[in-house]
Amino acid sequence: MPSIRLFVVASLVAACGARTIPIAPLAQVEEAVAIEEPEAPDRATVTVAPPPAPKFEPSAFGVDVRGSGRPMLLIPGMSCGPNVWDEVVARDGFEYHALAISGFAGRPAPSPRAPVFASVVADLASYIRDRRLERPVIVGHSLGGTLAMQLAVEHPDLVGPVIVVDGRAVIGGDPESVAHARQVRAHITSIGARAYAAATRSTFLEMSDPGPRLDAVIAEAAKSDPRTVGDAIVELFSIDLRPRLGSLTSPLLLLLPDDPQISWVARAQLTSVPTHKVVVIPNARHFLMIDNPTAYHRAVDAFLTAHP
Repeated sequence: MPSIRLFVVASLVAACGARTIPIAPLAQVEEAVAIEEPEAPDRATVTVAPPPAPKFEPSAFGVDVRGSGRPMLLIPGMSCGPNVWDEVVARDGFEYHALAISGFAGRPAPSPRAPVFASVVADLASYIRDRRLERPVIVGHSLGGTLAMQLAVEHPDLVGPVIVVDGRAVIGGDPESVAHARQVRAHITSIGARAYAAATRSTFLEMSDPGPRLDAVIAEAAKSDPRTVGDAIVELFSIDLRPRLGSLTSPLLLLLPDDPQISWVARAQLTSVPTHKVVVIPNARHFLMIDNPTAYHRAVDAFLTAHP
């Protein structure tokens, strides 16, 4: 062990100063100086306990979890399934929790039936607590955007930044609008599966350009339970979150299609939100994340950088 030999010789020289003394051969020095190597600790097997198993399973929605990183909850719009977020979950950097609302896109309707909005918001709060998600980003499209805002005002301690993708704090909110929504519910629950699928396709094509991606979204949406969709329409047209938005503590980003009339109405609804930003996505209609994913991701990234 050359390093130990040098250390012993150097120590003896330093201790004796300039005096000349006989120095024993190195072999004798090593024999005289006992250097005890520390015993290696017992390598006991360390068992790492697995994270606690989830105790809460939501009934108002199912969840498709992908990726790793900061948690981001993705809430689809009316009738849509998790595949509406395919362009979003394809990117790295987040642990995505894409919701499948019960009664939408082929997922069985809840039994017994319950109000859609209240059930989803309550289950989301329990889900965030049970999975120990630390202030996740909440993203909602259309009806999902309204749900995202309702979650944020009712459970401000649980959520981080909120991103609303062409959603509204209020769509109707008056008796006439609610009455019309009830008529829509009565109609779609009486027309039969084939007519319902055709009506779904027609409605979606009015909101976005046709193509394979929209076709995939429509195919899932057409599997929705008409009664659940009808109930959700009535609830959506009955809600007005504007009086509660002043208490919103999360920063909010509203993404809108390139339509001046839509932009003016939507902006006016958020005037009381303490921290908010509105970004118009060019060359996009209602399904912004599908129509222009590059601009969508640019806006989301900039917002989350400014509001981590």
